[in-house]
Amino acid sequence: MVAMDRIYLINSWPFLLRHLRLTIQSLQTTALKVFDSEQCVCPQRAVRMNSVFSPAVFPHQRSGNAARSLPSLTQHTNLWASLHSSFSWLLKACGSRLTEKLLEGAPTEDTLVLIERQTGTHWCS
Repeated sequence: MVAMDRIYLINSWPFLLRHLRLTIQSLQTTALKVFDSEQCVCPQRAVRMNSVFSPAVFPHQRSGNAARSLPSLTQHTNLWASLHSSFSWLLKACGSRLTEKLLEGAPTEDTLVLIERQTGTHWCS
């Protein structure tokens, strides 16, 4: 027996993946724009970043500073609220696009034809 949650997740996977990729690409594009604008202001930073890098040099190059946060990298002050809204929409949209139909017993051919007409899907025998 296959759990309905697994079937639901498998059927939802392309939708989820497509929208998560869009979110990731948006973050990467924004961060790249910020990086490019910072490089125009301070071009020597790239030379320092591309110099020899080893575990012994790492603390000295970082000057003890922590890695930059995602809002800092994207210069998006409300990033976490925006991501929360995006993920909330994604879950709601994913939940509303598929519905479960409870069938008692084996479905008849008439029931399958009716479901096929309503959803536009074709059942394989």
